[in-house]
Amino acid sequence: MKAKFARTSGASFYGHNLVAQGHDEDDRGEERRKRRNAKPDSWLKLIENIRKQSIENNCFVVWRVFHRQETAFRAADTSLEPLRVFSYEIDVQRPGIRRFVISTVDGFWTKYCSMAPAERVYYEVIRENTPCKLYFDIEFSIDLNPGLDTHAMMVVFKERVIEELSDVFQLRINMQHILDLDSTTDVKFSRHLIFNIPNTAWRNNAHVGQFVHNLAHKLRTEHTMLQQLSEKTPEQQTRFNQISILFIKTSHDPSSLFIDEGVYSRNRNFRIVHSSKIGKHAFLRHYSTSPDSEFEMNPNEPGDFIASLVSITQWVPGTRLLNALNTVEISNSVSSTPKALIKPPASYGPDNVSAYPEIDAYVAQWIQQNTETASASKPTIKSVSNFSQDKILFYSVAGNRYCFNVQREHKSNGVYYVVDLKRGSFSQRCHDPECKHFMSRDVDLPLRMNPFASLSEDIDDEYDGLKEFGQATESNCADTFDAIWDEIPDDEILRLEF
Repeated sequence: MKAKFARTSGASFYGHNLVAQGHDEDDRGEERRKRRNAKPDSWLKLIENIRKQSIENNCFVVWRVFHRQETAFRAADTSLEPLRVFSYEIDVQRPGIRRFVISTVDGFWTKYCSMAPAERVYYEVIRENTPCKLYFDIEFSIDLNPGLDTHAMMVVFKERVIEELSDVFQLRINMQHILDLDSTTDVKFSRHLIFNIPNTAWRNNAHVGQFVHNLAHKLRTEHTMLQQLSEKTPEQQTRFNQISILFIKTSHDPSSLFIDEGVYSRNRNFRIVHSSKIGKHAFLRHYSTSPDSEFEMNPNEPGDFIASLVSITQWVPGTRLLNALNTVEISNSVSSTPKALIKPPASYGPDNVSAYPEIDAYVAQWIQQNTETASASKPTIKSVSNFSQDKILFYSVAGNRYCFNVQREHKSNGVYYVVDLKRGSFSQRCHDPECKHFMSRDVDLPLRMNPFASLSEDIDDEYDGLKEFGQATESNCADTFDAIWDEIPDDEILRLEF
């Protein structure tokens, strides 16, 4: 059995004299410090012995903490062993502020098990462009939806997802493949569903997002169609009753599908099992009272923890890769390290500069001149996703969250802009769940900037289909972290070296 690590400070591990030369007003403390300084070699020898014993007993945990996500990514990608990136919250007053940890999956679990419950405020970073599992975040206000049969809701939804996977990908799965995690409180219903389908993964979470968007669109369409029927057959009535329980009330919508479609953004932080949000006491645990799943969470074994992760931790040759085009690919040789995992098609690639830098600058300038923001910084293009074949650009914006739907900035969720080069215009969209269907008026690009301005206008049918595709892949352009991440210095890196 692997040894458990208690969380200790550098001072308690190395001794205060090796960490800081602080003034000690206690005479006895000062005397102890002098004795330690007199024999520094013995202290160093003790440390070395502890490290050697840890390595020999296979209990030394790689655990490096970074202030910035990008720094953690670079460190993980340059390591000789497969390291994963996790994050944790550090300030109850500012729950969005995080630190980033790199570790092996087993090493993380070993250290995580030793933490006190209040310390477990951890998230998995679902890295962009890396294979992952199908996952859902389901939540709603209990106060606004009293008396709902939540067990029936979850059963109906799981059955509908299984049905969709069968229709689209010819996958044959059952309830035992679904890990159901729960952090429901008296005021909020909250569940995570993780689909552990043998030898099957998604190309990345953007492709998962499109599948979820398509499924949500089908459910909304079918619900509306059945609702409008003045007379229903018994089969239609049964179907309508089943679908209807998936729609809940929100503060802005009297009938909203209960799944969160905003959790498929790039480098998404997704809470892990046995963790709570900082300052809260609702831990994400296995929904053990449900007969639908046989998974059991055991904090002393890594197997169930691995099942609860969205990212793929071990690659199996012959794994089926599902993608947004509703096709299945077979991969026989893929490294388990994130940097070598399957990448999207060449026509897709996020960057902060597109092939049309003049258009990039024009859109950024237009945003600055036409939006009201409390920030003194200029809006910048955080990333660009270029669907070159379709002449579509997705701009993720930093330094500006102004939404034309609510006529103000959103507090947390960002906005993005879609440029249609064929039409020569762009519009603002939103990652906030309350504004997920909003699209601002089109703004024309100057003709001199658009290399496709002379294209025929006979593209309406193609455009309508492309708009649906753009909405389905919108989450890929999201930036889940505030601009503050880039301003935090990374000069304090905590590490265990060996």
